[in-house]
Amino acid sequence: MGMDSYRDLASIDWLSTLFFSKKADALNFVCERGVKDLCFFKLYNTILKKRKPMKNQYHLGLLILRVGIGAMFIVHGAPKLMGGPERWEAIGNNMKYLGITFAPAFWGFMAGFAEAVGGLCLILGIFYVPACILLFITMIVASTRHLAQGDGLAGSSHAIEAAILFFSLIFIGSGKYRLSKKS
Repeated sequence: MGMDSYRDLASIDWLSTLFFSKKADALNFVCERGVKDLCFFKLYNTILKKRKPMKNQYHLGLLILRVGIGAMFIVHGAPKLMGGPERWEAIGNNMKYLGITFAPAFWGFMAGFAEAVGGLCLILGIFYVPACILLFITMIVASTRHLAQGDGLAGSSHAIEAAILFFSLIFIGSGKYRLSKKS
């Protein structure tokens, strides 16, 4: 058997363990589907399945995530932060869903601050954990507001997803491409 034949068998081994109980069933499937599907399985085996993770890719991926998410939160937070006391109070009134009714202007300012300045901290990789904690708390408040107002999961999913993201980033760290020495 040539080298390609061994790769074909490896593709069939992978396919059989995932979808079929017998290797013969996998072989029949590949023969029926033709060369295009077999090429996909070769691609899977050579690129994805056998690829060894590289540390630089990991850190580059974290940088891309930090820059993208950080920029979007600056875009969301800057108008809140520059909105002034009336806007801060309107945003801060959402704390009532958590039973906090005092100082709504302060809480509204903190929401804008967390999003705008926290987004900048994410991009630069400075004050990373405190920024993630503030953003996580802000997204919990936003999720609670959406759910309390009857928006359901469809209306609150963005805030819930962002809360999960920031909670995860606390444990993952900022990666090596950052301004601060500490993660």
